[in-house]
Parts: sequence; C-alpha cells; structure tokens
Amino acid sequence: EFLRQFIGNDGFYDINRYSWKSVDDVTIAATCTVSGRVPVNIPSRLLQYFSVINMPTPTQSTTQHILEAKLGRYYIINSFPEEVQRTVGPLCTAGLYLYQQVMANFKPKPSRLHYMFNMHSLRQFYLGMMSCGAADLTSQDAVVRLYVHETCRVFCDKLTSEKERERFCGYQVDSMQKYFKELATKMVFTKRHVQDARIMFTDFHIQLSSEETVKRYRIVPDNKQLMQTLTDMQNRFNVSESQDYHLVFFNDAVQHLV
Repeated sequence: EFLRQFIGNDGFYDINRYSWKSVDDVTIAATCTVSGRVPVNIPSRLLQYFSVINMPTPTQSTTQHILEAKLGRYYIINSFPEEVQRTVGPLCTAGLYLYQQVMANFKPKPSRLHYMFNMHSLRQFYLGMMSCGAADLTSQDAVVRLYVHETCRVFCDKLTSEKERERFCGYQVDSMQKYFKELATKMVFTKRHVQDARIMFTDFHIQLSSEETVKRYRIVPDNKQLMQTLTDMQNRFNVSESQDYHLVFFNDAVQHLV
C-alpha cells in the first residue's frame, strides 16, 4: 500500500512530522517471480501503475543453442584443445538436464524459501564453466571434474539436508552417465566415486607467481593445501584487524566457501 501511494501520488506521508513529502523524477522497475514457484498476489490497485512485460522461458532447444554458441565461442577464442572443444554439446545437454531435475524436485517451501532456482542459476553454472583458462583445462577429464564442481557450487550448495544432497548427487550422476559416455575420462560415474572425489576449484589456493597478474581458476590438487591456505588467510586477517576470529574449516564449510 505504501508503494501504491508513493507511485500514485508522487510522494508519501510523514507520520512523524504530520506532513506530506513529494518525490519527483523517480522511475520504479519491478520484477516478479515465475508463476507456480512461490504464490504471488499483486493487488490490481498497484499493478495499474506498471506497464507489464512478460518474458516467457525459452524452449529447451533455444536455450541449448544459446549455451552451445556461448561456450563454444569461449573455447575457440581462447584456443582450448580440440578434445575440450568437443565437450560443448554434451556439457550443455547434461547441464540442461540437471537444471530441469533441480527445478522439478527442489521447489521452495516455507522451510526453504531460498530454493529459488531459475535461468540465473543456469547462467551462473555456465559462467563457472568459462572460468578456467586453456592452460588449466587441457583434457576432457578436467572438463568433467569442472562440471561436477560447478553443478555442486550452483545447485547443491543451497540444499539443506543430507537426504536432498544425496538425491542431487543421483541426478548429477545420471546426467553424466547419459551424456558423458563418449568422453575420454577416467572418472567413474557413480555416486560413491563422485562424493569421495571431493572435487573443488578455486582461484586462491595457489599464490600467483611473479610473472602472473591474473588469478587462475584451477582444481585443488590437495585438500590439505587448501586448508592451510584458508588458515593462513584467517591468520593474516586476525593480524590486520582488532578482533580475532577462530573459524573451524570442516569439510562442509570449505565446500561452501569455494
């Protein structure tokens, strides 16, 4: 009601000073969630002040075409190996399949309102797939490992229960078994192997050399090294600040950080 009054009357009433305050030259842009995900009831008295634009979700074929063009162009421009470039099609198909499974099976409820997966989530996943440089993504096996990390980072990281994370891992393995069969990878596509692998990529676990100016997003070869890096970063922060923080970097916390 406050927003309706603000738009309709170009201002609002100050209840402390009992006076009207006019506000000029303000344009308001609003967005709405996808119908069917979370109930949204917008009063018609407010809606009358907006010009409504509906942007329907693109079809699967359209979405895949866009993603393949974007990812393929990135691999070509940055001179990735030929075998890495051949993963574009399976990557986009598997990513879309997993995204659809997440949308269908992990819907928001009062106890988990943050389960808001949408096209932005899919975009974040593919941006992650384009974070590695050609020097760090040299084989199809490395691409598959990056796929595991990015899907966990974007989708699984939001899940709150172990049972849901187990279900997600099942969908993740299904996507790889269906679309990565032809890839030259040593990774075993089972839930146990994927979970035990603890695959993580970061751009901070290895310090830049004197010749490097840009951080490199690459796989964590040793989890102990990552733990030591996090501990060192915490110690440096405690030295520079007046308050001391003594965080415990247990496995779930580390995975959430990266």
